Amino acid sequence: MANKQELADARVLLEVEGLQKFFHLRKRRFRGTPTVVKAVDGVSFTMREGEFLGIVGESGSGKTTLGLSVLRAHAPTAGKIMLHLPEQSYDLAQLSGEELRPLRKEMQMIFQDPFSSLNPRMSILDIVSEPLRLNGINTGVEEAVRDMLVQVGLSPEIMLRYPHAFSGGQRQRIAIARALILNPRIIVADECTSALDVSVQAQILKLLEGLRRSHNVSFLFISHNLAVIEYLCDRVLVMYLGRLVETADTEVLFQTPKHPYTAALLAAVPKPDPRVRSDDKAIYDGDIPDPANPPPGCAFHPRCPHAKEICMKVVPSLREVSPGHEVSCHFADDIILEGVKIAN
Repeated sequence: MANKQELADARVLLEVEGLQKFFHLRKRRFRGTPTVVKAVDGVSFTMREGEFLGIVGESGSGKTTLGLSVLRAHAPTAGKIMLHLPEQSYDLAQLSGEELRPLRKEMQMIFQDPFSSLNPRMSILDIVSEPLRLNGINTGVEEAVRDMLVQVGLSPEIMLRYPHAFSGGQRQRIAIARALILNPRIIVADECTSALDVSVQAQILKLLEGLRRSHNVSFLFISHNLAVIEYLCDRVLVMYLGRLVETADTEVLFQTPKHPYTAALLAAVPKPDPRVRSDDKAIYDGDIPDPANPPPGCAFHPRCPHAKEICMKVVPSLREVSPGHEVSCHFADDIILEGVKIAN
């Protein structure tokens, strides 16, 4: 994690406001009306220079769609995506493909599967240097690739080999080198350690932490692994069915969760100490609802033991309950989670 004071003093790099991404599903012929899936629905957050911002939630909560929308791999349905560069600010949501092209180098992505994210027909030299060539940089390419491979812990001698010759951890290092070769300001890392062995995961996490400091790059880190989020991230966004339900500094979120869903995620994490038992009462039954047919009101109310009538009718707004800590729950000041009274 970064120093809290340094992070507080850092410049805001990314500002997302009211971001929506809806997918329209085709209706069956002559049957019913088109279905709209609200994959991301009114998400707002900021990210500072050099920050590790974590995104957590169950599968289907909209984490990956949010990351792809920020990068404009998905065109947003509504909202603002403000990229604040030293010379100028840009609303990425409003730019055309041609206008986005010169800004692509500022935003890169590390994918989940290191086996499918690398072209098996390209050499490592071609893979890592491809972003340079696409941006019109054709001089000093080999030297730049050599330097980047060293930075990610690989030997420059591998440049003429192909992806099939490497392990999963080595492939992910190659993918990281490709993402960093243009010195981007933002990297979206989508479950980039989940396909790796535990020991290799630890190596990659240490590598990312070191690269964050040496390159002053900001990471939007998407993960199911809460232990990884706790170790690596400065702040956390908790998503449920396309919406943010809680945001806070990592330490605060893990010690005093204020939303029942956040508490359930934390309670489901296995404890490494056999003498410590998980609180099964905080682990709620049921699956995430169908995003094409979400429940009315608070989307979590069908699974929440604290739900009341208002929860079934009114969508709670994301409100600040303490400095830097926001929660979307009608009763965040009244209910008890895991034996701890949630109150200011």
